[in-house]
Amino acid sequence: MEEYNSILATKIQIHSGRKLRNDMIYELVFNKTKKYESVKIDGVLELHKANQKTLSSTKLRLVNFKSYYGVEEINYLNKRSFKIIDLEENCTVGKGVVTSMNDIIK
Repeated sequence: MEEYNSILATKIQIHSGRKLRNDMIYELVFNKTKKYESVKIDGVLELHKANQKTLSSTKLRLVNFKSYYGVEEINYLNKRSFKIIDLEENCTVGKGVVTSMNDIIK
């Protein structure tokens, strides 16, 4: 099993007609800003309800993404917006913003 180093708490909005699956890897593409270049990281979706398998609501939802990076490495991504890319279909499925980050205690 892969080791995750941090959890990004996010608010996301899914495009109409799309579904996100729990424990699936998605690419998070952070927009370019005046200070930082565009960044792509992989994140594993972690839904808040244990028995929930998919998320398809187009309303703003709170979810987590588990990351292989430590908070020190990606702290500059906090409060930044991103697009969610489905790697299987190679298309944008939603958008979001990072609200907080936490290291995973091992």
